[in-house]
Amino acid sequence: MNNTENIIIRKYEKEDGVAFPQEECLDEVSGAEFFVQQTYTAAAVDKETGNI
Repeated sequence: MNNTENIIIRKYEKEDGVAFPQEECLDEVSGAEFFVQQTYTAAAVDKETGNI
């Protein structure tokens, strides 16, 4: 059973820096350019620890 009570979904912020595996590595500039092009980008955050 998954315990999702501690998880929130919030808007991606430039400072998040954690992403799923991808084919091309993104740096600060290319990462920001990529996420700006998305319709909606979010981050799942553990409310107790703040871990993304």
